[in-house]
This record gives sequence, structure tokens and C-alpha cells, in this order.
Amino acid sequence: MKKKFLFLILLLVLCIFSGILLGSVPLSPESVIRCLIGQDRDTTTYILIHTVRLPRVVGACLAGMGLASAGVILQGVMNNSLASPNTIGVNSGAGLLVAVCCALWPTAVATVPFAAFLGALGGVLLVLFIAERTGASRMTLVLAGVAVSSMFSAGIDA
Repeated sequence: MKKKFLFLILLLVLCIFSGILLGSVPLSPESVIRCLIGQDRDTTTYILIHTVRLPRVVGACLAGMGLASAGVILQGVMNNSLASPNTIGVNSGAGLLVAVCCALWPTAVATVPFAAFLGALGGVLLVLFIAERTGASRMTLVLAGVAVSSMFSAGIDA
């Protein structure tokens, strides 16, 4: 178990370094290391790394940690290791409201992420409402989620 954990840490460090190293402007590994330890503060490489690539890599790591935490919480609450956002209607709710938004306001591109968020939230709240009204067990939550997800998917197809 400890070897796997160390391997995963090493893989994460390698991915972070690769995320800083790779991009539209080629950088050498030596210049990246010098900039990360603070030696070349007056170069464009330093500015590129600290204003573009490092924030991008940190944001990707934070997003990955957030998604992993949300998945673990969802699987723990449902006591099902196969639970996913599909199970409780998040994806289909977001997709339905995005499809409606695109059909009604095709030029309002800026509203699409907001519509996706509202659709996902509405799908989850509908599943929770149905599960609570019919007896809030884990199995009821899964069945309500599958039913709502199927109905929203049918709405997207329509």
C-alpha cells in the first residue's frame, strides 16, 4: 500500500512538472527548475511560468481534488461504489436545461454554463424531493435518480 501511495505521489509530481514544462512555448527542464527555485527572476520564462503555467497546473490540481472528493462523498452517501452523477440526475438535468437554453436563445452563449448549473441543481433537488416523499432510503434515492435521469434524457432527445 505504501509503495502504491509513493508511486502516485511521484506520478503527481511528474504530471505537475510536465504541465509546467509543456505548452506553446518550449521550455527546457533546466530553465523551469531554475525559475521554480527562484534563480532566474528577470527572464520571460519566469514570468511565463509564474503567471500562466503554474496557476494553470494548480487550478487543475484543485479541480481534480474537488471532483475526487465529490465522488467519494457521493459514493459514501449512497453506499455504492458505482455511484456517479448519472445516478442522481446531475448530468441529464444539466444537459436538458442547456438544450432548452440553446433552442430558445441560440445566441446567448454566456448563459449556457449558468443553465447547466441550474439544470444540475434542479435534477438533484427533484431526485431528493421524490426520494423523501416516497421514503428516503438509499435504494429509493438511486431509483428516483435513474427515473429522473431517464426522463431528462428523453427530454434532451425530444
